[in-house]
Amino acid sequence: MSGYGAEELTGLGPGKFFDDQDWPLVEAAFTRALTEGRAEVEAVLVAKDGRRTPYHYTGVRVMVQGAPGLIGMGLDLTDRKRAEAQLKHTLSIFNAALESTADGLLTVDAAGKISRFNQTFARMWRIPEAVLQKQDDQQALDWALRQLRDPEGFLGKVKELYAHPEEESHDSIEFRDGRIFERYSQPQRIDGRIVGRVWSFRDVTARRQAEESLHLLTGRLLQLQDEERRRIARELHDTTAQNLNALSMKLTLLGQSSNSWNKEARQLLADCLANNDQCCEEIRTLSYVLHPPPLDVEMALFRVLQESLGNVHRHSGSKTATIRLWRDADEVRLEVQDAGCGLPATSRKTGLGVGLAGMQERMKQVGGRLEIDSRAGGATVRALVLVRMKKP
Repeated sequence: MSGYGAEELTGLGPGKFFDDQDWPLVEAAFTRALTEGRAEVEAVLVAKDGRRTPYHYTGVRVMVQGAPGLIGMGLDLTDRKRAEAQLKHTLSIFNAALESTADGLLTVDAAGKISRFNQTFARMWRIPEAVLQKQDDQQALDWALRQLRDPEGFLGKVKELYAHPEEESHDSIEFRDGRIFERYSQPQRIDGRIVGRVWSFRDVTARRQAEESLHLLTGRLLQLQDEERRRIARELHDTTAQNLNALSMKLTLLGQSSNSWNKEARQLLADCLANNDQCCEEIRTLSYVLHPPPLDVEMALFRVLQESLGNVHRHSGSKTATIRLWRDADEVRLEVQDAGCGLPATSRKTGLGVGLAGMQERMKQVGGRLEIDSRAGGATVRALVLVRMKKP
């Protein structure tokens, strides 16, 4: 253990085996053992070759021929110290990760008592450090509840999860000052046994505000789009259609004096009149398509149908499309199904033409929703809107 032989040990004092830092501790333990009968101390044994080994020493006083002496035992702490060092290293990594995350983290034991939290949690919830350090969960909860718009709902969810410790949860909470947090919670397990619960809070206020701004902007863009369509429809109706009507009248008057014309000239005039009538019909149709009757739900469904058929024509490769429109109880449903190649994954995000985002926004504005079912055999677009039944 010490590296010294029996002859070398003769005459060596105990201070030879310890460095200047540990020897005063060992010497004090010797004194306590002699006066009190027993003493313990941790110190590093320095061997002859300089090796240093941590030991836990226990000294017991004994009487030898009427004189007091000491019997000691040393327990090698090398493995324990190595395990402690590894544990400290692991904890330092854990603490660094805990404090570096942007989320506020809180852990509680099986009884709901605070066991750990990071500084982000304290900052997000604006709970005084003194309250958290006490680990008084009721005081911390009271401090949190007074900040919320719906404290009863928040507390109800907490109680529900504590009553069902195996459940996970994800919801949003709103503060009186306008902040919005996403709340995640799941049980903490050790060897499969639930020993507590982990709460994670993420401040999504800026994201929600951006989403709301995007919602308003998208709504405004759709409004401007409809206004531009109405303007073009008016121009077609009031100007182009009137010019075509005037042309038709002149061609008709011209036809009244065509008796002296040859057959080819009369046929050419008839073709001009037919083409003009066709142009008038197409202008009327286009004007209606651009500006149908301004009824919100009908307009939204019409635009979804229009965009869906456009996507089928431009992108799906399908030669046919099936359109279904029906009312089921208090819900109106529109379904457009094709037999094409389906939507590529990127199209669900970026949209096609005006885009899926535009269709989704139109449905959101009338309290509806849009569903997309895309497979290899084709895509189905469903628009669903809740409507109130009119009383007879």
